[in-house]
Amino acid sequence: MKHAFLTIFILSATLAQNTVDARVSTTVDSSTYNFLGYVGTASNGFTITGYTLGQPEYREYGLGIGQTLPFAVSDATITPILMGIKATDDIYIAPSLVALDTEGKVHVEIFASYFIPTSDDGIQQFLADPASVSYVTSEKTSIGI
Repeated sequence: MKHAFLTIFILSATLAQNTVDARVSTTVDSSTYNFLGYVGTASNGFTITGYTLGQPEYREYGLGIGQTLPFAVSDATITPILMGIKATDDIYIAPSLVALDTEGKVHVEIFASYFIPTSDDGIQQFLADPASVSYVTSEKTSIGI
């Protein structure tokens, strides 16, 4: 899996747009949640993505490919992505969808995914991330919540 992430980062040098998302948080019971994600999009809309997610008793590694498509509203885009995910409990196939809208320097992104386990050990589940909002501070940097 480490080699797959290295390949993604090497490929990223050739892509038109690259995004890295890093999060660390502590829950009420003092356990730590961490996430590192990457999305790279070529000028023709071809998209590659990868992430790692860690918690004390659980870990996921995901890789995916997709195609960014324009949406009929403002500067919005929709990107269907097919993910392969290796988790602590199983391997999953996860059709996913990313919606992104840009209004000036403000970006709003919503992510949804359906996890389909490849064995009886996994759990079918639907994930809908809360909206992420970011503000573009320079040509290559934005700050978000």
